[in-house]
Amino acid sequence: MLACIPPVSMPFKPQRDAYFAGENIEAVVFGLNGECLGLEGFTIREYVGSGFAGQVYRAAPVNGVLPSAGERETRQTVAIKVLKPKSRWKRIFRDLLYYCSYQTSYAPRLREPAVRSGLIWQEVLRIAAEIEFGLVSAVARPLGYYWDSGQRSYVEVHQWVDSRPVRYEADDRIFFSRSAGGHVPAETEMVRKKRFMQSLVKLCHQIGALGLARQYEWFTLVSQANVLSRVKSESSTFEFTGIDFRPGLAVPFFLPLSPVHLRIIYAGIPQGVLVHFDEVEFERLDRFVADQGSLYPSLLELCQQLKQDDRRYRSALPNLWHTGRRSITDPKRRRAIANGLIEDWRKLDKVAPDAALRLERSRLGFFLFYLLGLLPLVGGFFQRIVGSTPYRHHLKNLVLNRAYFREVFKWRKSCDLSAWLADGRIPELRLERLARSNFLYCFDKAVLSWLPGRLHRLASDGQVFRRQLFYLIIHPIRLLLEKEYRKTWLAEIINQQYHRGIVNAAQRDDLLRQLTEAPMQAFIRDLGFTIGLEIFSKLGYAMLAVYGFSSGNFVPLAIAALGPIPPSGIVRTAYVFSLLVWELPGMIRRRGNKLFLTRALGLLVAPWRMVGNLFAPLEMFTYYHDLSLLLADYYVSRIVGVIPVLGGRGQLLEYWAFQLVFNVPLSIRKRLLAR
Repeated sequence: MLACIPPVSMPFKPQRDAYFAGENIEAVVFGLNGECLGLEGFTIREYVGSGFAGQVYRAAPVNGVLPSAGERETRQTVAIKVLKPKSRWKRIFRDLLYYCSYQTSYAPRLREPAVRSGLIWQEVLRIAAEIEFGLVSAVARPLGYYWDSGQRSYVEVHQWVDSRPVRYEADDRIFFSRSAGGHVPAETEMVRKKRFMQSLVKLCHQIGALGLARQYEWFTLVSQANVLSRVKSESSTFEFTGIDFRPGLAVPFFLPLSPVHLRIIYAGIPQGVLVHFDEVEFERLDRFVADQGSLYPSLLELCQQLKQDDRRYRSALPNLWHTGRRSITDPKRRRAIANGLIEDWRKLDKVAPDAALRLERSRLGFFLFYLLGLLPLVGGFFQRIVGSTPYRHHLKNLVLNRAYFREVFKWRKSCDLSAWLADGRIPELRLERLARSNFLYCFDKAVLSWLPGRLHRLASDGQVFRRQLFYLIIHPIRLLLEKEYRKTWLAEIINQQYHRGIVNAAQRDDLLRQLTEAPMQAFIRDLGFTIGLEIFSKLGYAMLAVYGFSSGNFVPLAIAALGPIPPSGIVRTAYVFSLLVWELPGMIRRRGNKLFLTRALGLLVAPWRMVGNLFAPLEMFTYYHDLSLLLADYYVSRIVGVIPVLGGRGQLLEYWAFQLVFNVPLSIRKRLLAR
């Protein structure tokens, strides 16, 4: 389903949102100094991920026009980054923030000086890291860039780094490291990564790349994903590599996005800096070049190109927060801003070349066209109608030419189905049905395509729907009743945590052995009961809501939903009490004080809202510390992972959750034992 080439009869070139695996791309690639390197072909291997700055792919260059990525690196694969997020909501959020900050479109996507200056800063940082650390592998090397008219965006080409996300490791010395007892802090991979990121931040400030430094500030909460651990090989000369150097979100003074942004906003307001994105200080760069330029002649040329591009890029931004009336009263600056905006509209196909010339000549026409784009939701559409003759012909043909409409509809359908399949929104079986039925395709397009990807897949894939239904209803019942099912379920979790690096091979084998023990089976049964009860209690709330709307009596729902002891708490208490009574004779006979303590603790916690579901993990923790903590981290990391913006894999929120539910209890236990 890769037939996404627009119909020949289409008078304008429509926009694409992504590349597809296996697709071949040809583009004229330029180097960091603006020199044309030649025509290069790329074969897309896989989609890697997308942030606010853009979407990243692993690709194979064909023609070999790119510069070498390093003495010990090959050009078999490169990373290409389209400076346009794949996610629609990320794109809207990023562009809205940038427009509020600079009153124009996201400049690195559309303006060559902006994209080139960012790449040069990355190369300067790479050279600085080589000087500071003695290694070239601490920073990924930028190779070039090209313009993609289909994506309507500039695309960066970078050295590909064989790497993986950081592993979380057990650390039972969190509190010992703060004492004066001579204990050495645990040297986990995350601790070393934090130290590396701090050194990059310090280096960025040293060379004057203040905005770039925030890409590696620890407390932006998301910067951890910008540093990856290298896969060990002969060419790996450094443990970590910085891979993302393009800021994604502009931060106006009224919207701090993290503790770091709050700090820089507070520091910037007295100096009159009201927007933070990619600030620079060339005085620091000049001092650095004066000290090191004799050893690196290329650094002098790069800095000259950088200053020229930075001046051109910033002079064409309205940036009313900082320039005020100068953007309107200064004729030279006003002309640069107008030319920049018109070029943006031309690259976005909002104006045809002839209309762009007319806007350049008419100050009133430019102003009215700019105001037209400020209309919410429909501004870009009306700009295209007014400014693009090919687009008007396209709309006219859609209405009057039935054959043209069918041709465009077929092309649009092919593009959507290819994108949905690549994003995992639909299975292959659903793809075949949608390809045969225009009605089903229109339904998915109008109703389901606006949903998040997982919900789209859930609504369109019967197998996924049945699997989710099984997980919500059958899974907890089987955990409660089937011993072998419980063992298999826990073994899968242990193996997943082993692959994440939280436990080593010996610990994994020990945990797998514990699954056969009788107390463990009882605790897993209690955990299955807790999960199932929680699901059925939500169904009970839904039934009480239906009763309230039908009868007008919402008192039962209010008591169940707002009281300190919910209905599920009463059931949990009865369950734990019955277990205590059933096992009491055996406890007395075997002097099972430890088991009695766990049941008594569970009985104390079970009734209450919010904490009642913790009775099973608390019981397990008394007997099996490591496994209970492993389970807690497994579920907490899954919950944290779905939090928008901050909850990505390997980022600080997930790491804090791991520390809280795994390493802090380990450290408390060791501290108490030491005392």
